Amino acid sequence: MGRSVAADRENRRAAVRRFAITAVLAALAVVVVYVVMVRTTWGQELDADALEGRHFARANVTVRSDDLLESITTASLAVLAVALALVAVVRRRLLLAVGMLVALGGAVVSAEALKRILTRPDVGDFPGFTDNSYPSGHATIGMSLSLAMIVVVAHRWRWIAAILAAFVATAFGTAVLTAGWHRPSDTIGACFLSLAWFSAVMGALVWWRGEHERAPAHSDRIEDDAGGTVTAIAAAVIVAMLVISAVVSVAGTGVRTSELGRAYAVALVLIDVTGVFVVAVFHLLMRGSPDPRSAIAAAATPRSG
Repeated sequence: MGRSVAADRENRRAAVRRFAITAVLAALAVVVVYVVMVRTTWGQELDADALEGRHFARANVTVRSDDLLESITTASLAVLAVALALVAVVRRRLLLAVGMLVALGGAVVSAEALKRILTRPDVGDFPGFTDNSYPSGHATIGMSLSLAMIVVVAHRWRWIAAILAAFVATAFGTAVLTAGWHRPSDTIGACFLSLAWFSAVMGALVWWRGEHERAPAHSDRIEDDAGGTVTAIAAAVIVAMLVISAVVSVAGTGVRTSELGRAYAVALVLIDVTGVFVVAVFHLLMRGSPDPRSAIAAAATPRSG
């Protein structure tokens, strides 16, 4: 029994360390992307080329992207956040619901705050809007809602949530570029900002609830391993589908003979790969953490033995 408790505590500490390291690295990534893509002539030129190249996308793709972004208002975001929180509450995971809301709210609010702090210097005469736009608020919302899905669902269904999350995150990420609302760097920075917030908050919850930790059941570990394999395969399939989708969206519009068109296509692929990468990393962190039924939110569950 003593060995089991010691092993559980070490498992919790290891999970907290992984969450903390990921949060720090994601926050650093937000800074690095800003410095390289927003503060340099080279980075601004790449951003501008991709933004201008969006005109090579088919008209119906642009319209659908704009409609998706227009559907996200303060009210709709609140409804979605409450709906996700209710999933955790129904599962009797009140602290998990609170933690998810803190991470979601923190990511969205900090994205809006950073846009007022992280200025965009005038380093060249590039086409497109000149306003501060880093990081993208809508891309942050999309990624944060995606990670929130992974947080609140039951342990055994988390791999399915991760697959859905990858589609939601990449849909928002590419939409803000295709609709002309944001540059590629704005979306990439938003992805890492969301990862930083959710990793930090989930790590804090695992640490806080460590005293109520118990080892997960053997069957849970088997389901989790199987889910991890399926998720890895699904991630590869999703990336392939997104690459094909990016090519199809600009097919027949002269993209092969235009530098701007190629820049837009490459930006779409880069955004999609980043979105899938962030979702996959967070899913692996959650898989590697103690069973959320005990480590995070099951303080009311009586101990046996």
